[in-house]
Amino acid sequence: MGGSAGAPGGAANAGGTPADAGPCNVCLPTYDLHWGQNGGNAAYVETSRLGPCANYSHERTPTFTDPPSLICNVTISHCPGSPLASIVEAMGTAAFQNALAGHTLYGNDPRPVDGQVFRIGIGNDFIDVGPNCESNPSNCPSMPEAVARLVKLLRDLDTAMLAVEPCKGVFGK
Repeated sequence: MGGSAGAPGGAANAGGTPADAGPCNVCLPTYDLHWGQNGGNAAYVETSRLGPCANYSHERTPTFTDPPSLICNVTISHCPGSPLASIVEAMGTAAFQNALAGHTLYGNDPRPVDGQVFRIGIGNDFIDVGPNCESNPSNCPSMPEAVARLVKLLRDLDTAMLAVEPCKGVFGK
């Protein structure tokens, strides 16, 4: 069983820049950036979100049973040089915007045989990245560098946030 935990500023230096080291005014320009695995016959679905601004959440929702969802919330660094700044930069590229609007799939789609893709979404728009591209972007020469970079940034952010409180206490990773 888990619950919601918040730590405004608790992970403020997660990006390696102290929260008080200058003008920390980087904000996510949207309220609905979400990502995680999509598809498959999984026991639960894990989704991460950013927004508004520098608020990060990670949620695990059971697919077939009734236990409650687990969720953690934390505010990440919104200073220049933070992971948030790099995410905002990658999202601002024309390549990312075009792929998102086009609901682009990079690589293979293993969902018809119970596989999963890594999905990045904003609202109802999304980009899907097949496992061959997610693990080795050089296998997908048509995937723009900004999209490959964003996949890595989001994965790295999840790894970092799930390794510290309050998320570590909720998910035990």
